[in-house]
Amino acid sequence: MVPALARNVEHRNLLLQRAGGVLSAEDAGKVAGVTRQAIDERRRGNAILAVREGSDWKYPACQFRDGEVLAGIAEVVRGLADQGAWATLDGEGGGLPGELGAVAPGYQAADLCLLNEDTTYLTPLNRPVASFVFSENGARVDTVIVGGEIVVQSGQCTKIDERAIRRRAREAVVDAYPGNPALSKFADELSPHIVDAMKEPFPVNRFAACGRGCSSSGLTCS
Repeated sequence: MVPALARNVEHRNLLLQRAGGVLSAEDAGKVAGVTRQAIDERRRGNAILAVREGSDWKYPACQFRDGEVLAGIAEVVRGLADQGAWATLDGEGGGLPGELGAVAPGYQAADLCLLNEDTTYLTPLNRPVASFVFSENGARVDTVIVGGEIVVQSGQCTKIDERAIRRRAREAVVDAYPGNPALSKFADELSPHIVDAMKEPFPVNRFAACGRGCSSSGLTCS
């Protein structure tokens, strides 16, 4: 128990370090040009990220820039409110002070991932964060921008030839299977057990096979 608690404290300290440290409500107010009370009000309204240290609330410095709170912070904090402040800070990568991008003039280019929400898995989209984490499987990713450069467009990678890679994979399998009969036999024997283990008592299972004898992944229910 003690080592686990120590690791937790160490991890939290690392997050705070990566976030550029923390500010008191009074100091955060000075940076944002508002009162301490206004900062506390934003915290209570989940419009700013705050972590508990003892009896005080502290505000990670990475969310402030040029005398204001970074655009989008409120949406992130509200979207992850049920996860807690520390999990939110962890998910934000600890802030990486000085390296945050933003979709705004004068900021370093941000990394973006755009999804097409017109899908069964994301309907209804009343809780976007939960839907993306628990329902989306990556198939609806339309565009990915890294450092201002488009690396995925219309669902296709722009930096590699996906068709060529798939072709090479198919050719490799054709060459590999005859030379590994024992491995091929083992894979065939293991496959139905994997499919059976991944079944759920729901009519649709996007990971493997459904409970009604059909499958979108090419596997067959037994």
